[in-house]
Order: sequence, then C-alpha cells, then structure tokens
Amino acid sequence: MKGLQNVITSSKTDSSVSKTSTSFSNVFDKAISALNESQKESDQAVTDLISGKNQDLHNVMISLAKSDVLMQTASQFRNKAIDAYQEIMRMQV
Repeated sequence: MKGLQNVITSSKTDSSVSKTSTSFSNVFDKAISALNESQKESDQAVTDLISGKNQDLHNVMISLAKSDVLMQTASQFRNKAIDAYQEIMRMQV
C-alpha cells in the first residue's frame, strides 16, 4: 500500500514543483513496478523463512499482507479500467 501511495505522492509532488508532463503511463508503470517489488520482497521473505535464514514469522506475514493489499488494489484498478472501457464502447456516436 505504501508503494502505491509513494508513487501517487511523488507524482503529485513532481507536478506541483514543475509543470513537466507526467503521463498516466508513467504513473501506471511506477505503480506496477512497486507492486512487482513488493511481490519479490514477500517471495524472498517466505523463501528465507522456509530455508531457515529468517526466523521472524511476524515480518514475513506483514510482508505477505502488504503484497496482498497491493495486489487487490491493482485488481480493482484493472476492473475499473475495464468497466470504463466497456462504458465507452457502449456509447453511441
């Protein structure tokens, strides 16, 4: 969740500081990258726990929960984007 918040906050900060064009695709790419990093970190935490390198189950579970929330957020974003696309396709010209 913090990963997506950081991406959104940084894009807002960038736009208020200078009027450079921050396109939707750049924000979307950053959000997907944050999601990917979160997934990799949680996978590594689980691997370390299973192999015995890490004995801290609490932090592993927190990492998994964060990844789950980010994935759910991304899924809802995708669903809303598909709904918007379908609504546009239903419009009569």
